[in-house]
Amino acid sequence: MRWGAAAGSWAGTLTFAGLPDEAGLTAIAEQVSGPGATEYARSRDGGPLQGDALTAGSRMPGAWDAEQAAHRLAADGWRVGPVTSGRGTLTAVDADSGRPRTVEVHGAQFRAERDGVQVYAYGSWAGGHADAGVSVWPRMTPAFKPLVAAGGLLGLIAGWLIAAALIDRIAKAPAGLRRAPAGRHWAAAGLRWAAGLLTGVAVLLLAMPASALYLTLPRTFAQSGDGPVSTVHSALGIGIYLPFRPPAPEGLILALTAGGLLVGAVAVMLAAPARPAGRAEHTAA
Repeated sequence: MRWGAAAGSWAGTLTFAGLPDEAGLTAIAEQVSGPGATEYARSRDGGPLQGDALTAGSRMPGAWDAEQAAHRLAADGWRVGPVTSGRGTLTAVDADSGRPRTVEVHGAQFRAERDGVQVYAYGSWAGGHADAGVSVWPRMTPAFKPLVAAGGLLGLIAGWLIAAALIDRIAKAPAGLRRAPAGRHWAAAGLRWAAGLLTGVAVLLLAMPASALYLTLPRTFAQSGDGPVSTVHSALGIGIYLPFRPPAPEGLILALTAGGLLVGAVAVMLAAPARPAGRAEHTAA
């Protein structure tokens, strides 16, 4: 089920709108930050459990005017939401005197959307300079969750069929062993023992990837679509977050998945039923 849901999640992301290119992100960042800003950061990362997102940060003298930023995006065809703002205090050490001083910090944020792409603009300012940032991600389409559910259902059916076929394959092996020579009997029994051992190893190897996929399912179906999309297949990516520390090393989930599938395939081959000896004798006759 989980692997099918991951496949459906990947298929669902193919229905998302494309993200802006470098020039498009630059244009959005400049509209959000305003004149006189200098970009200092840019990345493409939606987080370990989310789809792709673009981010850019800028710094400017003075304060960030969120209302003007919203007006610039609206003039460019974006549907802009309300601007929310707030303020607080921050204790910092004065560079000249070395003594702590209290600084008043202001902040504001708003969201915008156009052509299936969402923008989250935010900024803060204090002490004569401001920082403004922008995050851009595709909006979740109506087809995404149904595709995840359909993939999970197909994966569940396929899993039951594969498990039933494997159990039947192993169960039929003794029928051919009853008339087999003693040496062949012991060899076949050894193969069945090895197949059982490898099956256990495969289950252990796939336990962590399966649990990672399972943990993403509630997040995927609970989201409303107003933020970066949480996907199921992102659990197989690099740097996946799991509910224990430390986080999984890069590539661990994919390595365990590939290893578990390989060991499982070998176990299935070893569990092949022996050819009945009676059939061989009848053919020779």
